Amino acid sequence: MFFAILLMFPRHQITLLDLSNQRPSEELTLKTNSWTYPIEPFISIPDYFLSFYDVKNQLISWLCWIVFFVVIFTVLQKKFMKILPGIILAILWFITFCLYVIFLPVNKYYAIPTAPNLALIDFHSHTIYSHDGLATPRYSIWWHKRNGFNTWFITDHNSTNGVAVIRDMVQRDKINSKICYGQEISDKHNNHLLVLGLKKLNPPYSTEETKNIVKYVHNNGGAVIVAHWWEDRGSGFEKLYKSGVDGFEIYSHTKKMPAASEILKTIAFCREKNLIMTGGTNWHGWGARNDVWTTVKIEDWQKMQHDEVENIIVNSIRNRKTDMFRTVIIDRNEPKTNLRVVFEPFVGLYYCFIGLNIWQRIVWLFWLSIMWLIIEKHNAFSTEKKNKLISYVYIVLSLFLLFCGILCFIKWGQVAQYNHMLKDCSLFLASLAVLWGLAGAIKR
Repeated sequence: MFFAILLMFPRHQITLLDLSNQRPSEELTLKTNSWTYPIEPFISIPDYFLSFYDVKNQLISWLCWIVFFVVIFTVLQKKFMKILPGIILAILWFITFCLYVIFLPVNKYYAIPTAPNLALIDFHSHTIYSHDGLATPRYSIWWHKRNGFNTWFITDHNSTNGVAVIRDMVQRDKINSKICYGQEISDKHNNHLLVLGLKKLNPPYSTEETKNIVKYVHNNGGAVIVAHWWEDRGSGFEKLYKSGVDGFEIYSHTKKMPAASEILKTIAFCREKNLIMTGGTNWHGWGARNDVWTTVKIEDWQKMQHDEVENIIVNSIRNRKTDMFRTVIIDRNEPKTNLRVVFEPFVGLYYCFIGLNIWQRIVWLFWLSIMWLIIEKHNAFSTEKKNKLISYVYIVLSLFLLFCGILCFIKWGQVAQYNHMLKDCSLFLASLAVLWGLAGAIKR
């Protein structure tokens, strides 16, 4: 009966939305990686978590509900002394699961163009040459190609070193992708600016007025787009417009995503002032999911060199050819309210499941059955055997996390002058490995 109910849930259609006209996109088609069907639950859940629009509060909601159910379950079993250890273990599992979500290198959806001369562009991405980047140049190529991009700007914080490295790789491997120069910088007023088309930008920027930076960039043939203004709340629309910026990012991934009203407000302002509207992933290397593309029609872009494509795009921005740029996003058509955040695990999983087609649901039921059988088999073991088996799982997990931490540390050593995130990540993984090791030792 339970399985039948799951299969009978109505299908919730996920669509591609053209933000500029608020209509379904006619330029892109959304595809699902069919080879992921056999492992659907292990892909859908990370995809759902990576779609969070209010990351901090939605994660807190999940954690609170997990702790609540751990306490209730422990109390019902009258094992009151195990409440605190149970909560600690639940939190440890939740943190480890979040790492799985972040580092799983498999995406569920990708986009393909409906016309051959359509460039699918990411205007905002990072590598390990950013202070907070986790993506190696090789992984940047792999990730962008997996998500359907054929052109992307590397906008590392205060560095352009990653561009030349990636260009060499795509040329050597004969990959038909165009890699463009960019940087993300902050000005005196904490406006985050994407400087596009310049191979070098002389510091300092953090003490400079916006208009002085824009003037310098324009004088050297580049363009300036304001990044994720809804998060940083710098100078405001009017002041940024008067400083001479070329446009605004109307969608990208941040800790708190822009509300629909904020997106529409930005679109209206850009139309009024004839400013360029772009979308960017703001991808730093965590999470395989993407839900935004910017399209530009460029005749025979495949036959051009990197700099040629870059110049066409940058000059089109500088000349305010607004009709050339279309920002397209995956629209999940889900409520985004405070009440949803309170009940996030239930609402979120519901929408995650009804977004599946019939074959994906059948795979879900298959894996749920397998898990049920494993649990039943585990319950049949003696207490001593259960503890030994769980101990082995914890120790293997500890060794795997330690191995990942060592890999991060090695990568950090190669880019230590630019990056500190890899070092922090390495220390965090090592610490988590120690905790799981202790858990395994205690369980034995």
